[in-house]
Amino acid sequence: MKEHSEITFKNEDFKGHLFDGEFYDECHFVNCDLTGADFRSSSFDGCTFESCNLAAIKVVSAKWDDISFKGCKLSGIDFEPISKMLLSFSFENCQISYCYFKALKIPSTRFLNSEIKECDFIDTDLSAATFKGSSLVGSTFVNCNLSKTDFREAHGYQFNPNNNRLKKAKFSNPEVLALLDGYDIVIE
Repeated sequence: MKEHSEITFKNEDFKGHLFDGEFYDECHFVNCDLTGADFRSSSFDGCTFESCNLAAIKVVSAKWDDISFKGCKLSGIDFEPISKMLLSFSFENCQISYCYFKALKIPSTRFLNSEIKECDFIDTDLSAATFKGSSLVGSTFVNCNLSKTDFREAHGYQFNPNNNRLKKAKFSNPEVLALLDGYDIVIE
């Protein structure tokens, strides 16, 4: 197993790279192209990805603990097969599109000032997460735990409140009115 600790990878081309079984601790990836990379069975602990392209990566059995994405592009990623052990990550100023977050337990996850387009959150525990300042156009939330989740300053969300747990979730006006769209009511 290759181990990397406290290394900064800058302007690297990791397109299609196989990270199989590699371990990264407190490493920083800056302006790297990771398109199509395969993270299978790799482990990332306390790492930061800044201004990186992570389109179409594969994360089967990958372990991600305390991972931070800043200004990154994440597209076409199926997160369902990722290792659920110690899974935690955060996103800030990211473009996240066509990603699949099914059956993940990611409470308190921060999705700040990001564009989250056409993503599926199904059977996902997002309790106490925050989507502050994010756009959620076309994203779906089905059977999710959204208790104490913060949607203030978020926009573009539209989901059925009856299909999700929303106890003590936070919303702001006028965006919260989008939750009433499915009820065919008139608001004046």
